[in-house]
Amino acid sequence: MQSAVFGRKGQPDGTGETAQPTAAFGRKGEPDEEMARKREAFIQAERARAAAGEGDFGTGDGPGLTAAAAAQPAPAAEKSKAMAYLLWFLACTLSAHRFYLGAYRSAVTQVGGWVFGWLLVWMSTFDKNDGDVALVGMLIMVAASIWMLLDVFFIPDLYRKAVRPRPQNALGSTFA
Repeated sequence: MQSAVFGRKGQPDGTGETAQPTAAFGRKGEPDEEMARKREAFIQAERARAAAGEGDFGTGDGPGLTAAAAAQPAPAAEKSKAMAYLLWFLACTLSAHRFYLGAYRSAVTQVGGWVFGWLLVWMSTFDKNDGDVALVGMLIMVAASIWMLLDVFFIPDLYRKAVRPRPQNALGSTFA
């Protein structure tokens, strides 16, 4: 007797019976017993692999990640605090240390402030009567320079943020 099955195909419906297919491709009305045996053997083999922790997750290249390992955050890229300090020392005005540690927005802001300050000072050289523009440009450059010098103390925090593992499927890390 075939009972109504709710849920996944081939799973017990609570009465102890397993639903069997009613028809196979190309045949009307008669079940394909050989295919049913192959399917059951495959399901049993997959359940045994999952119980042993050898989940493949579709990669097809041998033992893959287990479900617990797949749920863990992805390892962050290898960064070096010494390299960040070296980049700060050699290319501070380009904010190379911030780009290296992944702080792209603040790096662009630093470089933009430095370049914009120089641009204002340079523009004021063409108009000798406009000393205010040069003063504003110099103030912007001084502020950017102080920020770049203070980065000596900010690099450890930027480094911690750079090496912190990030969740693999987090939407925020997709656009960060």
